[in-house]
Amino acid sequence: MAIDLLWPDPPVHVCCHNLESMFYILIWITLCFHGGEEITDAPLQEWADQSGVILVDKKHSFILPEPPLPMSEFGPPGRWVVSLQKMMCNGFSARTEYRSELAIAIRSKPMYPLTFDDETLSGFVMNHK
Repeated sequence: MAIDLLWPDPPVHVCCHNLESMFYILIWITLCFHGGEEITDAPLQEWADQSGVILVDKKHSFILPEPPLPMSEFGPPGRWVVSLQKMMCNGFSARTEYRSELAIAIRSKPMYPLTFDDETLSGFVMNHK
């Protein structure tokens, strides 16, 4: 599930949440299965054991650093994982920067509105080919 949707009062579900969820599914499949069998004591088992806000920090810290290497049998799909991870990282970073700038702008009362497109994480998600 997308990070934003794990909060107790989640925002409206938008398309980028589906893309983020697909990213986690690809990660799960490439790290937790080998030869068609689920790995016992898989690297991300805690994701299945935890829920809600506890997962926010775990998933958020997973998106920002370099993702773990997938199993060798998932070579070509592994490139998608890296591309999706980079896209999500850039989008979350843009939102963090926007929120920081907004906080400064609110204190200084600018004459222009600041906006951020949450649906596409300011164009980082869904506008890439």
